Amino acid sequence: MILPPYLLYQSAVFFTGLLAGCALVAEAPSTDQTFADVRPRLEASLKRHNAAAVGIAVIQDGKITWTGTFGEQAPGVPATAATMFNVASLAKPVTAEVTMRLVSAGAILLDEPMSAQWVDPDIVDDPRHKLLTPRFALSHQTGFPNWRFLNPGKKLAFTAKPYSGFTYSGEGYEYLRRFLEKKTGKSFEALIAENIFLPVGMESAAFSEQSWMSGRYAVPMDRSGTFKPADLAETGKPNAADNLFVTTEDYAKFVISVVNQEGLTPAVATERQRRQVDIPAPAACKQKPDQAKIAGCPDLTEFGLGWITYRFGDRTILSNSGNDWGEFAMVHIEPATRNGLVVFVKGGNGVPVAMDAMALVDPTSLVAAFGRAQMGK
Repeated sequence: MILPPYLLYQSAVFFTGLLAGCALVAEAPSTDQTFADVRPRLEASLKRHNAAAVGIAVIQDGKITWTGTFGEQAPGVPATAATMFNVASLAKPVTAEVTMRLVSAGAILLDEPMSAQWVDPDIVDDPRHKLLTPRFALSHQTGFPNWRFLNPGKKLAFTAKPYSGFTYSGEGYEYLRRFLEKKTGKSFEALIAENIFLPVGMESAAFSEQSWMSGRYAVPMDRSGTFKPADLAETGKPNAADNLFVTTEDYAKFVISVVNQEGLTPAVATERQRRQVDIPAPAACKQKPDQAKIAGCPDLTEFGLGWITYRFGDRTILSNSGNDWGEFAMVHIEPATRNGLVVFVKGGNGVPVAMDAMALVDPTSLVAAFGRAQMGK
């Protein structure tokens, strides 16, 4: 299931709105860095919040230092390190990365008009299609809605002029996918395999259903405990914005590759992290003129090329998240220290479980403090 744009937007700026008004109580931060007590406490969190499974990968100094997977992959089937979670919109940073690596290789230009290679039939008569570039797609500035089926007539149409502001859009990433395929003459999945999965060593990741995934993917569960079939894309028909299935370890490998700037020229690596557009601050972090800075809230929240950028004084955090029916996923990493965290949750109440996971294994992180600020903790 693909959520309405307001929920996807809220997810994209971390936990904004998803936490607002919810009576959620996260675990008290743990000072035990051995994580010896994580299993019982996270299993208790899953039970308390009626979620099915959680997978975690801790990154320190650019290395995976701890992973853990708890709960059930499917009814009666334990989740393991081999369990592949649907990470929803965390597909987008992978799409962004393959684009940036193609830019670094000279195969495409970040600011070339995509109209030379691809124009969606729904907007062929709208001259604004000539303004669309890979940069605008990656930074959610295409002016498209999240999904065309939300429009009257279910056709793609502009809701804003390109480059006029932040308009969260899965359609923008799908438009970019079609452009990449036309420009390179290769399928999207072939480009991902050649530029991301193979060089990074991601052996348990797929954008569409593959035979080797059988018995390994997590089955989503809603807040009431109802399961439904996994939202696997038909083989060979990937969505560049959604429904990437991957293990926590493999996604952590990807994040480390990103922060190590693998496959990028220095100029492109700098551009990826540079501010492209501002994102409005979450309600909990909006200060009144006479109010002191709210503890835990970033000074600036921006969108770069595929990543949300939080600025806390002189510190920068790259982050993103995904939220679909019965699933929640989040990631953050600090480029300067190369410390970060990956958390995948199977369950409609995934946000409080993710907060509990952060309190246990990443309690001093700026992102954990940001989450607590939004909860009023």
